[in-house]
Amino acid sequence: MVEQVVNERQAKRMKENFRRELHSGGTHEEARIRVMEDIQDMAGLDEQEARTATEQIEEEILQELGHVGKLDVPAIDARAQKRWYTGPSKDDTFWPALESHLLDTKGWTPSSVQSIDDLSTSVVARLAPPRSKDDFSVRGLVVGYVQSGKTANMTAVIAKAMDTGYRMVIVLAGLTDALRNQTQERMEADLVENHPELWERLTTLENDFDAGTRQGLTRPDRGAILAVVKKNTHVLARLRDFLEQTSKNTCRQLPALVIDDETDQASPDVSRQNEEEDPSTINLRIREILARLPKASYVGYTATPFANVLINPAAEGNEQYHQDLYPRDFIISLPAPPEYFGAETLFGRDMLSADDTDANRQGLDVVRTISEDEVERLKAIGNGEAGPETALPPSLDNAILWFILASAVRRFRQGGHTTMLIHTSRLTDAHSSFELAVKARRQELLHLDPSERRDLLRKVWRQESTALPPDRFGHAFPDEEDVLDDADELLNKVVIFQDNYMSGQRPALTSEDDATAAIIIGGDRLARGVTLPGLIVSFFGRNARQYDTLMQMGRWFGYRHGYEDLPRIWMTSSTGSNFRELATIEAEIREDIAAYSDGESQPIDWGVRIRQVPGMLVTRAPAMQHATQTHLSYSGEHLQTIRFLHRDPDWLSRNWDAGARLLQRAQQDPSTSETENAQGTVIHNVPVDAILEFLSQYQTTHQVRTDTKALARYVEKYADQELGRWNVAVVMPASGPASDKALGPLEAPRLVNRSAMSDAPDECTDIKALMSRGDILIDVDQPPPAGIESNWRKLKEYRAGLQGGRGFPLLLLYPINPDSRPSRGSNRQPLNAVDHVLGMGLVFPESPGGFSGHYITVDPDKLTGGQEAESDDE
Repeated sequence: MVEQVVNERQAKRMKENFRRELHSGGTHEEARIRVMEDIQDMAGLDEQEARTATEQIEEEILQELGHVGKLDVPAIDARAQKRWYTGPSKDDTFWPALESHLLDTKGWTPSSVQSIDDLSTSVVARLAPPRSKDDFSVRGLVVGYVQSGKTANMTAVIAKAMDTGYRMVIVLAGLTDALRNQTQERMEADLVENHPELWERLTTLENDFDAGTRQGLTRPDRGAILAVVKKNTHVLARLRDFLEQTSKNTCRQLPALVIDDETDQASPDVSRQNEEEDPSTINLRIREILARLPKASYVGYTATPFANVLINPAAEGNEQYHQDLYPRDFIISLPAPPEYFGAETLFGRDMLSADDTDANRQGLDVVRTISEDEVERLKAIGNGEAGPETALPPSLDNAILWFILASAVRRFRQGGHTTMLIHTSRLTDAHSSFELAVKARRQELLHLDPSERRDLLRKVWRQESTALPPDRFGHAFPDEEDVLDDADELLNKVVIFQDNYMSGQRPALTSEDDATAAIIIGGDRLARGVTLPGLIVSFFGRNARQYDTLMQMGRWFGYRHGYEDLPRIWMTSSTGSNFRELATIEAEIREDIAAYSDGESQPIDWGVRIRQVPGMLVTRAPAMQHATQTHLSYSGEHLQTIRFLHRDPDWLSRNWDAGARLLQRAQQDPSTSETENAQGTVIHNVPVDAILEFLSQYQTTHQVRTDTKALARYVEKYADQELGRWNVAVVMPASGPASDKALGPLEAPRLVNRSAMSDAPDECTDIKALMSRGDILIDVDQPPPAGIESNWRKLKEYRAGLQGGRGFPLLLLYPINPDSRPSRGSNRQPLNAVDHVLGMGLVFPESPGGFSGHYITVDPDKLTGGQEAESDDE
């Protein structure tokens, strides 16, 4: 240890000096030389002793830097060996003040503050060192979750950046005055008010950026400059011109951190570019601002990064347009906070592979269905049509009643505002119609006989209060009669209003106000960035086809401290299915980022894959102009069908017949052999032609990864290599009931039992899982060693070892009992299929490649070098 040659106090000071040298932009060699000189002066050591102490200090610092490089947050970036920031120092100013503010004023728990400390350190470590002698231009992206507290990470990053030497902060804060004002207020409260003497503000709560009579920037004696500006072309042009009037030398002395909040909105270039066209206006303004800042780190924050990762990496631009905003230097995926309610928590998601045991498959029992008939009723209300047929549909009526009841419960617990969101249209006329309809329904309820009104409330209470037990979150319900009493009184006090661009003044619902229960009717204005305090009920009758638009409309994502059991969401079943798909896509993107977070790759070298869902758009079409189909590989995977059209006899029969023909052909082929064991029947060495024929006949539904056309193309590609011969197995439990329907040569196959999930889409059933782990060993005759029975990966490795190192491709057929029943006490439901169901599982060996389809990405090689290489060859 260092303390062997210097005392503890000296060692601590030397480490601080080493760290400070790195913060100033110096290299490890420069830092080593300066620290060694300090050690000799400080401790009176000879050169060898000083060198030993310096090497030990450097080793400890580098270990800290390496920890930051792998700081438990998935990130793609190749700067892991060039870290310059290891975390806050005792001499810092801005972060310690923010830390105290979070703990003492905002009441954050120490663990929450530690989390934001760690995560913000990971971001700052990937910026450029502000005291670097050279100019720099960094582009990064931080991917959070909708309503997950990204602003807290932003303020922590700003505080730490200021402590290391950044002198200017520009926050691009959304497209509306409401969002800009909200962000300015947050920056003032969390940063400026802690040290007002150290901040020069170019914007205020009342005013966006306007240079006025000022002629360019002047460097403050100390502290930093702050501007929170709206992403508006005129505002950005004023800021650009203001920076243009500042000397380049002054700008160089003001290293800038540019934070782009909601960076997927308006910032990406969506022009149909060719050599004659300019970038889209807001994108151009941002690039012009960055071009006027010789030292700038640009960091975008978003929960929906689809448009950002599809920016053309090659669009460096000329001097006028500067470099585009592709996050070429780093992409960081922030983890979901433990108490966060996101898409996966609420809606569940599919497994990314059969290894994905962490997937929250079912979600919470908080989503309620708006039927298609009710959608038509909602359209009629929005159109202002009168008459009894346009009374509120039952789902909206139940939603309002539950909101009243849940508001009463929250008041019993801790008080605070409660809100209900009604979002069925983007049209303000429709909002007005709904406001009238909801107010009319409230009056009807108030004029009912009290006992009749109480019966309505009681019915909804008993339906919903048992759906999500409060003790799961450490809560309890008050007495039912007390809840009904308070709800009956609260009904007359509920505030009902619109929130849109035409609505003008409306209740602010700030923390200083008395607790209010409010039903808020709106559209686009409530669809991004706005946080509704105490949101309990969301009635979402609108459909959206874009991934990012749909996710941003989910105002129900976020934190529900003290009332986790109360929120409910009403939407159509198709919209609920789309949110589940998006939760899966979100998990895939983050898994990809994690896979490349080894410090060897940069985003400029690799494009993020985004899975395509039929019938939906990833983002707006102009933002996808540089997207390309990317490679999909099933190498080393095992796949399973879990969704079936259980009420379609023709669909079920075709699949059963496809399996029957495969078994018949496989058994008759002279090159195959057959074995039986306790798990079922196996036919070995089946030619690939039989597999391809089966895949051309078998149909899957609602599962992109088991699309049989895609599978057939993949199998055909490697038919002459490792996929030329297959093992085919029929999984049949020893105690399963015999089928009354033959499956090819199997006259009475034993049936497996697979009950259904209770929240499956209307048009199909979902069994959650088809394969059991032991099934993948059905074609080997040796049991696995103890300790790996529950590990998919180790089981596959064990099987491959018994089969020559790579493993045979394996196709499994599962004859499923159409009358499959759930076990006692399960929250599942009977399968209730109209005919026998045939499930399919596949186990693939490792293979070197894939084929194009299902995913899009940007191809950095194609966009940055491929076209030039082709022209050179000509």
